[in-house]
Amino acid sequence: MAFKWSNNQNKAINDIGTNILVSAGAGSGKTAVLTERIFQLVKKGYSISRFLVLTFTNAAAAEMKSRIRDKLLNDKNFHDSLSDLEAAHIETFDAFALFIVKKYASSLHLSSDISIMDSSILNIQKNTVLRYSYVQPHVSVMATRLSW
Repeated sequence: MAFKWSNNQNKAINDIGTNILVSAGAGSGKTAVLTERIFQLVKKGYSISRFLVLTFTNAAAAEMKSRIRDKLLNDKNFHDSLSDLEAAHIETFDAFALFIVKKYASSLHLSSDISIMDSSILNIQKNTVLRYSYVQPHVSVMATRLSW
C-alpha cells in the first residue's frame, strides 16, 4: 500500500523545475517528503550527485542519505545511482559552508586545512582571548571612571 501524501506534501514532491524549502514541525514527514522528491527526480533521470540538500544536524543528513540509499537499493533500476549518492551534498549548512571555503581557500587567501570547531572548544578559546585582551584595559578604564 502506497503512502497517502497531503496536497502540500504532494506539491513539494512533484513540483519540478524549482527549488523548494520544506519547513514543518517535528514528526511531520519532512524527511520522507524530501526523500521521495529526490527519488522521483532520480527516476526522471536527474543525477543525485547534482543535488544540494541542507539540514541543521548531522543526524538529519545521515538519516536522509540512509533513506535515499534504501530507496535506491529497493529498485534494481537505480543501483547505479548509489555511487552518486556519496558525491551528493546532503549535509549540514556548516558542512557545506566548510566545503565552499575549502574549495575556494586560495581565492580567499586562507589555508584549505581548516575544520569546523566544536562550540565548547570555541567558547574556551573565546574566553581565553577575552580574558587576556580586554581584562587589563577594562580595569584601567573602570579605575579612571571611579577616580572622577
